[in-house]
Amino acid sequence: MDVLAERVKRASFLIKLCKGRLKDTEEEIKKALSDVDKGSGETNSH
Repeated sequence: MDVLAERVKRASFLIKLCKGRLKDTEEEIKKALSDVDKGSGETNSH
């Protein structure tokens, strides 16, 4: 059971890490798209 518990703990850590990275990436993409929209003069979002 100790091996299983360690694997679950590791999986939980990796999931949290990936979720954080995905959130950061999503924010960067939104900012980039916003900058593109501002630069092109578009007022509606896609």
